[in-house]
Amino acid sequence: MILSIIKYYFIVLCSFYSYDKFINKNTKLKNIVLLIPYTSLLATVTYFVKLYLTITPFNLVVMFLFIFLFEFLKYKKELNISAVLSLISLGISFVSYVLAVCLSIPISYFLYSFISNTNIRDVFFQITLGMIQFLCLFLFFKIKRFKNLYSLIENKFVNGSGVIISLIIMTVTLLFYNTIETTNYILLIFLMLLLAALLVSLIKKYISNEYIKAVNKRNIEILETTVSNQNQIISKLSSDNSQLSKIIHRDNKIIPAMELAVEEILKCESTNEQNERAKNLLGMLKNISAERTGIITEYENSNKPLPKTGIASVDASLKYLSLRAKKDDIEFDVSVITDFGKITDGIISEKDLNTLILDLGENAAIAAAGKEVRSILITFGTENEHYCFSVFDSGDKFDSKVIKNMGRKKITTHKDSGGSGIGLYTTFEILKRHKASFILDETIDSDIFVKKISILFDGCEQCVIRNGN
Repeated sequence: MILSIIKYYFIVLCSFYSYDKFINKNTKLKNIVLLIPYTSLLATVTYFVKLYLTITPFNLVVMFLFIFLFEFLKYKKELNISAVLSLISLGISFVSYVLAVCLSIPISYFLYSFISNTNIRDVFFQITLGMIQFLCLFLFFKIKRFKNLYSLIENKFVNGSGVIISLIIMTVTLLFYNTIETTNYILLIFLMLLLAALLVSLIKKYISNEYIKAVNKRNIEILETTVSNQNQIISKLSSDNSQLSKIIHRDNKIIPAMELAVEEILKCESTNEQNERAKNLLGMLKNISAERTGIITEYENSNKPLPKTGIASVDASLKYLSLRAKKDDIEFDVSVITDFGKITDGIISEKDLNTLILDLGENAAIAAAGKEVRSILITFGTENEHYCFSVFDSGDKFDSKVIKNMGRKKITTHKDSGGSGIGLYTTFEILKRHKASFILDETIDSDIFVKKISILFDGCEQCVIRNGN
């Protein structure tokens, strides 16, 4: 009796743990205090249901319903989401139990060798088995790719693959219960592990596809923005041409008039009269010159081309960032010291390079927005013969919490202005893939810029922080 209750206790406990991790929730202390007696009660009820009812699946149904009811009341998610999450959590718990059984074989040999009392040995083994089961789940959810799975469950996964896999897990679980004393035990363990591998593979593939879709969506936005910008430029050029044509037309009339005015001034016999007429003419010329200077300066600024990097898609990304900065009245400049055209030849893919530039550029725009001085500068060059690009901004320095958790988890201090922490987190994933280094310098000598983030493709995969501390 006690052995079965201990087994059910850890299975239920691991189900609750999986559910919380699926929705990215950390169990609070008050919930733990409530969870321990509830789990003990559910494990006991499950045991007696199996003991007194001959219908084998019924105890699993009871277990599922109690888990579903508890999680539904605690988190108040939609019924279908709560049901699928409860099913998958229970199935994963059984998979972890089977995996724990396999891993505990050496421990069982140790216990049978050194503990002669059968009851004590079996209880100790069952508790150890449960701890290994929990450890397996703990390590599984420590994997970065599986830390935030709620969006996967909440969307397409809940209507298709999630339901199918949940039912398969429960079916295999029922078979496992029905044949646990038969010679098919090893076959069922293999089937459970195979199913677990299938589930992990499907989740991993789904997350990768969602990331690719997000990147493609942003690329489409960049292309659409580029096309829209080109149309605006064409419209602006037409307007500027029309305005400049009017100025030229007017100048063609004013210049001869000014020529006659100068001749009249020179003919004046009185010096005072000559000076008076000259002052009036000079004031008129200054007004005309100021008007033209303003129009030409505005024309040059509005049509200022960004330097080319050697990669068309990167140029489009920079144009997108310049428009993004323009919306917040941020001065945006690009400096290309070294052509980056060959960086995609085995150093980094074009897609990942664009993701780095866009994520860091958008972070800089969020940081600089609303400041008294709003400026961003992106430079492309080399450092110690390695390709390097840097993003300067006039925003605040990084918060110490952000620096501490860089590359470990998503964290931001700009939630109110659109920051999510995803960009910086993704940046470190890409840098790890391509063995590039991340350098944050908050000690730069500049009257405009506060910090500089450099990405150095040196193969060292370092994280260097320079903040004067």
